[in-house]
Amino acid sequence: MIFTSCLCMKLLKYPRPSCRTEPLLYDKRPRKKTACPCMGGRVNFASCVCISGPHVLDVRQSAATVSSYLSIMEVSCVFYRLAPYQRHKTGRLIKSPKFYFGDAGLACYLAGTENISDDPLKGAMVETYVAQNIVGILDATWPQANLFFWNIQGRHEVDFIIEAGNKCVAIEVKAAARWEKNDLAGLRTFIAATPHCVAAILAYNGPTAVNPGGKLWAIPLSLLLS
Repeated sequence: MIFTSCLCMKLLKYPRPSCRTEPLLYDKRPRKKTACPCMGGRVNFASCVCISGPHVLDVRQSAATVSSYLSIMEVSCVFYRLAPYQRHKTGRLIKSPKFYFGDAGLACYLAGTENISDDPLKGAMVETYVAQNIVGILDATWPQANLFFWNIQGRHEVDFIIEAGNKCVAIEVKAAARWEKNDLAGLRTFIAATPHCVAAILAYNGPTAVNPGGKLWAIPLSLLLS
């Protein structure tokens, strides 16, 4: 744990006042510090910045250094990367990947989060937990499937794309107990752009499974991970 904490902070060039830390991002629009989960963020190796939602973190390290640190943490199963879903597989190697902590509990510990119910990082923590479980389920029961994310220049995004052969399933994660029609926008756009998508799922923290129409489903998170 201490090694992991030190390595994460060295990558982000933060002082180490204790074994626990709360990484900070600088939001380039309002110039103020904003708490960052460091989960599900895209890393641009060309400019050495980490992008998480509207926030951009300049890690102030060379591309080689960032790549080296992330490779160590990947091998140690601390982080894992998701490639972007692209129609052409070569594009998956060029576009910026997303990184997730391999353990949501570790992510909460390093962020100083003890109760996520009213924490500003709740959405990111739940997404990390879901990612951790999907990876485990696929490894154990569907090893031929691959996991990606989907993004169109910041306009539309889907958290997870599971691809096996020439079929795929899209999954969007919502930590709230209710969902609205605009929560389906990314999934609708993905379905329109991807004819071979067999289902698009909004996994939310509610009790009821609903079919809004066609390939779209809104289901409880517990059902998704069961």
